[in-house]
Amino acid sequence: MDNKLLLKRLDELENIDINLFEIYGCFLDNTMVGYLLIKKEQSNIDNIYIKVLDKYTSMGYGNLLFIKGLNMLKEKKFKDLILNINKDDYRMISIIKKNKGIELSTNNGIKEFLIKLD
Repeated sequence: MDNKLLLKRLDELENIDINLFEIYGCFLDNTMVGYLLIKKEQSNIDNIYIKVLDKYTSMGYGNLLFIKGLNMLKEKKFKDLILNINKDDYRMISIIKKNKGIELSTNNGIKEFLIKLD
């Protein structure tokens, strides 16, 4: 992973409601490689969302963004993270499992995972 990787807060991102999410861009030499969304208000499910742009997948940026997101949720005193992931999203499933995600169920093509944050 390049040491020039920077995570910085964004004021906007196309089609994202900034009233609901904190938005962070992941930049490599001033080029955005992905982004991280953190829900401003705790809910029971899907408090984090990451997206790595297609050109930069399989380079470790997704895992980095996920770990940063988990740390932010811990700072906000979240206790658990429950995620619903499409069963075909093998990259995200791999990241979740690497970070102590426990698969709870699979229904209608969606896998539900739990990560304890405390």
